[in-house]
Amino acid sequence: MSNISENFYKELGLQDLPEDKKEELSERLETTFQKFFLLELANLLSDEDITHIESLDKPEEVESFLESKNIDHEQIGLAVSEQMRSFIKEQMTYLQGYIDGTIDKNA
Repeated sequence: MSNISENFYKELGLQDLPEDKKEELSERLETTFQKFFLLELANLLSDEDITHIESLDKPEEVESFLESKNIDHEQIGLAVSEQMRSFIKEQMTYLQGYIDGTIDKNA
């Protein structure tokens, strides 16, 4: 199973989703997370810093470099994760309202 918690699926009302569908959704969410995480990092780094990171081979080297720049990658990861969670929950609420007819489809 992926890093997406079972609790997250419950929050979205997707706890009964078949395991293969959960795995597929998890992979998509993790890919999206990685993209947003990298975008956040790119906003904090210079072009030279990005080029340097691309030349590094090991995750430990990247972590060390980010620490030398006073960038807390764990905090960025938590912030991106929370932003995604909030957005997904908001969209699921909207979609459920749309399905239930409680949201004006013409608005």
